[in-house]
Amino acid sequence: MAVFTLPAGINRFYKANIKYISDHAVDPDKRRYADTTEAPRHYLDVELYEPHRQYPAQMG
Repeated sequence: MAVFTLPAGINRFYKANIKYISDHAVDPDKRRYADTTEAPRHYLDVELYEPHRQYPAQMG
């Protein structure tokens, strides 16, 4: 459903790949249950991040 609500400029790509997206949308959930170390990394609790902390995307 989300693909059909995207802006016209980007929805063409997603509509062309909707079968793949639909088939693989649950892959992260499958990994969570297959790998016991994945559960703590499965969700992002944004409210736990403070404005002054360095986010993973900024590290390097």
